[in-house]
Amino acid sequence: MAAIVYSGDEIAAYYHAGFSSYMLVTFSELHHERQGEDHYFVKELVEKVDISCVGIVNVVKSFYLSSEMADVIRIVDQVRGDRKLIVFGQSMGAYAAIKYSAALRADYVIACSPFYSMDPDELDLPSERHRYILMSSMQHHGVVYRPEFKGMGLKASDGHGRIISLYDPFDSVDTFDSGLIRKHLPTAEFIAVPLASHEIYNASWTPKLFSLLMEAVQSDDPRAFGREVTAIRRATAQFMLRTIRKAAYQQPEMCARALHSPRVTRNIEYKAILADPINMILTYRLFAKGRRTLAVGHFSVVARDLLQLELGNIEVEDGPVIETVIARKLCLLMSFHGSFLAYDINTRSVLLDRNVFRRSDVVPIHAKQADGAWVFYIRSENREIPVTMSASDPSFTSAELVAAGDNTVAIRSGDRVLSVNQAGALQIVSEILSEQERFVPLPISEHAAMVKAGAINWFDQALMTQPASALPISNDITPTRAPRTNRWLKLFARN
Repeated sequence: MAAIVYSGDEIAAYYHAGFSSYMLVTFSELHHERQGEDHYFVKELVEKVDISCVGIVNVVKSFYLSSEMADVIRIVDQVRGDRKLIVFGQSMGAYAAIKYSAALRADYVIACSPFYSMDPDELDLPSERHRYILMSSMQHHGVVYRPEFKGMGLKASDGHGRIISLYDPFDSVDTFDSGLIRKHLPTAEFIAVPLASHEIYNASWTPKLFSLLMEAVQSDDPRAFGREVTAIRRATAQFMLRTIRKAAYQQPEMCARALHSPRVTRNIEYKAILADPINMILTYRLFAKGRRTLAVGHFSVVARDLLQLELGNIEVEDGPVIETVIARKLCLLMSFHGSFLAYDINTRSVLLDRNVFRRSDVVPIHAKQADGAWVFYIRSENREIPVTMSASDPSFTSAELVAAGDNTVAIRSGDRVLSVNQAGALQIVSEILSEQERFVPLPISEHAAMVKAGAINWFDQALMTQPASALPISNDITPTRAPRTNRWLKLFARN
């Protein structure tokens, strides 16, 4: 159990004595401000491995740019003694880990997806629009601009010890920041962690792997740390999800089986994997390719394991499966063309869109039963906003779900049906649906990430248009991999 050793207006610090031969200092990321006593970054891993650690927490979203840090650094010096010091942080915490590495006299720094600066004058933004978007993003995330942000960019004088920055090369914002850090801290080393997302550290990290990582960073072998990062990456839920997302369209059958493999089902974030929208895409792709057995099987796994429905053994001809799920749980509706039924905030119209989870102006439409009637709505800032199922026909103002066979449904209002034509566009037709595509209702948890898809990250959205560095990042110590054959068949080991 950690004891609080500093409590200020902007910074708090906790100390877990532990028995490690080295000292660890952690910095919490954004949105993980102190939520009560004894809370700090990687607390669970620290205490399970019994590492000596000072966990530093930002009570406000100030990027740790506070005069109180001087007192915290003195406390670290007192408990550290003559031990080696490893500083570890993610996102905002990774920025602080590098920023204070010299003041802490760190021997090693592990920075996962570090920010470079929140000062738009230091970011080499290509236009005033990007500057505006940065400020909007800060406001959206509750970051109030502070005078300390002026000139806060990381500098060579801030760095101390061996600094290793981990980043996802497929994340344009993190690649952008990594390029700036490379420019201003030329001695920093970089490890690409493909398909890990911005949250490189996540709940999938195990105490054993974390302990090996701490040993590897202190190793005389400069490549040891990279090898341990690769082992961790391949064991995380994010890697599994993002790899499957890349393969879902070409190899849906193999991906569905991979999601049912022991390596996935035993993952600590198994339910988060099932809650991911990729399960919807796979359900669609399997239906579209005529693999109804596998489609219904995958659907039933999601229904049982994510929603805890008592469905028993599901057979292909068991028509009530989908009706059972949609009668009891929240659903999204997806066409057989792989697009979600969505609502455009700007035009206030219903449409189909493949990218509703990446666009801030288009949000998915949810369906649920209330008092025996169907309700269609979008969720915005934790509010449910009813929407009218209107398309080209102005008389199509209210709707209900009706079973349309083959484990699909249609949306009907009176004698009109909202369906999807062969071109993948919304269309109002008569009740005869013989030539029309229909919708697959996909169950989701009330707390699934996709329910919150209306959240906007303007900075990420803007920098997706910002090209990544043209040149490879120098000091890249990413482990090289031998070419693999049949790579989709080797996604997940079955042991």
